This record gives sequence, C-alpha cells and structure tokens, in this order.
Amino acid sequence: MLLLLPLLLLLPPSLPFSLLPSPRPLPPFIHPFIHPRAGNPSPRPSLALPSSNPSNPYPNALARGLSVTPTRAAPLPADPFTLYLPPSFSDPSLPGACPAAHYVRSVLHSKSLPHSLRPTPPGGAPGWLEEHYGGALPALRHGSEAYTDAETIALYLDFFFVGEGHGPSLAGEGVVPEQVAEAANGVFPAFERLVVAGESPEALADVASHLDALAGHLSSSPYLRGAAPTLADYELAPQLHAAAVLRPTLLPGAVGEYLGRMREDGSFMAGMDYRDGDVREGWERKRRAAQK
Repeated sequence: MLLLLPLLLLLPPSLPFSLLPSPRPLPPFIHPFIHPRAGNPSPRPSLALPSSNPSNPYPNALARGLSVTPTRAAPLPADPFTLYLPPSFSDPSLPGACPAAHYVRSVLHSKSLPHSLRPTPPGGAPGWLEEHYGGALPALRHGSEAYTDAETIALYLDFFFVGEGHGPSLAGEGVVPEQVAEAANGVFPAFERLVVAGESPEALADVASHLDALAGHLSSSPYLRGAAPTLADYELAPQLHAAAVLRPTLLPGAVGEYLGRMREDGSFMAGMDYRDGDVREGWERKRRAAQK
C-alpha cells in the first residue's frame, strides 16, 4: 500500500468522469412550459446569447463545467445519444410540445448526431434521472455523461462536436445589443404571464415591449446573431412558435418573418414533429394549475 501512495499523489483531485459508474449529478432544471412538474425558475441570462469577450463565446461555460480552452477532449460520437423529453398529451409514445426539448433536438440535428427519443411521462423516468436530477426534462444521456437544462445540453453538444461532419460552432460571432438579449430572454416568460394571469393591459404591454425590441433588431438582421441560425435562434424560435400557435396574430411583422425563416430551417423543423394541439393543451393546463 505504501508503494502506491506516490502514484496516488500524482492523480488529479477527481478522476475523469468517464471512469465513474453513474452520470454526473448536476443541479436539476425543469423547463417552465408544460412539463407536469415544471416550476418557474428565477430569471437568468441565456447562455446562448453573446459574450462581450470575443475570445469566449460561451459565457458562464466555466461555471457549467465546460472548459473554453482551444483543446477539446471530445467524447465519442459513437456513444449513443438518448434524449428524455415530455410526451404528447394525446399519445404518450410520441414527443410532446416542449420548447426546451425542441431546442435540444434542433442542435442534435444540426450537429448530425443520431439519437433516440424517450418520451417520459411523470413517474416514468429511469432511476438515475430521478435520483440525481429529480426527473427534470429534457435530459440528455450520452454514454456515461448526462445533463439536464436545455442550454447546458446545447453548450455541451456545440463545444465537443465541431467540424468532422458536425458543422461549425453554433455560438455565432455577431453581437446582440443588450436590450435585444434581454428581450429574447424575457419574451417567453412575459407571454406565459399573459396567458396564465390573464390579458391585463400591463401583461400585454410587457409582451409588446419584448416583441418590439426583437422586431427592431430582426428588421436589419435575418437571425439574432447574423446571417445564419445560432444557438440563440434555436432557443428562441420554439418559444415564439409556442406563442404563435396560441396567438397567431401576436407576432409583429419582423418577428413573424423571422419565425417563418426558422420554419424553413431543416434543423428547426426536425424538432417540430409535435402537435399544435399539445401546445394548446399545455397552455390550458398551465392556466388551470395557476388558478388552483
């Protein structure tokens, strides 16, 4: 045993995660749209929006356990990807309407990463997902890695799978003005308050202010960060789609045209095989839950 002590002292403070037998437990996050367990997390800046530091397009990535050094010790793409996501209300074997899951599916498709979908009803999550993550959805399992929180999953995929058949980084290079970034992060919670709490003048004005800020930016830029969709677009567009299904005339011209462009994007459409009826049912259940 004494002979092994010098070797043990040379080991890093923690073993590489690939040597651990179970997924890395991270703080759970449940998207606030329609998942039955969903709560309303406190507002936080989107990781998909731009960094003020051009050398680090992944703001807060270090806090999420991702290194931003140029060297990528990539996991094996051959390891299976499995995405656990809320099921359809009408058919539990099919994917449901969840903007966060739609976001992740768009990124998986953009990266040409084959994956399987596991619609997961309440109480149907595997043991590791319940034990370590509280059943939070969406959740991605990739070999021995496991993540919840759509933004964290998207950053993981975009960081490790770049080039060699996976396309360029989706972080983007354009700069989004702070007001527009705040609007992109706030428009869905504002619309949720409008639907759940009722169409008060204050709620309508709040949604309109977010949409107007987005419209002003998108009138001169086809996407949030320039000429092509980025992580920020794959995050925002499913939220706008969920709003447009319920209120088709809500989106102002430039925002509606932007959503139309996203609906022509193959990766965005790859995640939109859920039914509009599930979107409406999700909003209705959320409204009823708020009234109890």
